[in-house]
Amino acid sequence: AGTYASGLGQTTCISCSDGKKRPQLYSTQQQVEVHGKMKWVPFAGATSASSCGCSEGAYEQKGECTECGEGMMCPGMGEVLLEPSYFSSVDDPGFVFRCFGGDHTRCPG
Repeated sequence: AGTYASGLGQTTCISCSDGKKRPQLYSTQQQVEVHGKMKWVPFAGATSASSCGCSEGAYEQKGECTECGEGMMCPGMGEVLLEPSYFSSVDDPGFVFRCFGGDHTRCPG
């Protein structure tokens, strides 16, 4: 996983991480149903760059895959979810802060 061949009869694959700073954070993934929930899983044999994305535990920020931080859940392909009691804006999902106080509706995750 982590490469694709877009042309019929292509003898070499193209790396998803060509020119990237942290190539270990990239893979080819597809979404499958596991125990009734959709999950991103790495797979080999990709035929398109659209199968390339950030590995589980990473998200895309400014065109690069970056490791997820505290309060973040990153299931793959750059998707970012927040744990309860954490907040981030849509514009900057990597800037996550913890909400304090008894009103958990302010920061549901």
